Amino acid sequence: MPEWFSQEDRDHALHVRDRLLGCLPRGQLVGSESVRIIDELANGKGIPPNEQPVSFTGFTSVPYTADDYLEEQGVRLADPKNAVIREAERSLNKFATRA
Repeated sequence: MPEWFSQEDRDHALHVRDRLLGCLPRGQLVGSESVRIIDELANGKGIPPNEQPVSFTGFTSVPYTADDYLEEQGVRLADPKNAVIREAERSLNKFATRA
């Protein structure tokens, strides 16, 4: 392992090594160092499970509205002056989109 690795990088690299070694059947390990590492893990803290480093469990979304956009731009929608303009815009949109 490179000397310039930070302790965090070193810990991560060792964890990945241990996880990947744990995927191999012990009887098929060739190097004595690999066998020693697996034996130490099995007799100590255990072999790390081979889990994906990142997993996504779901996705949700909501419509992005004009109000959302205006709030992102810093418009205070609760301000009475802005509420009057927003109501006028809603009425105009209703008129413009009727069939």
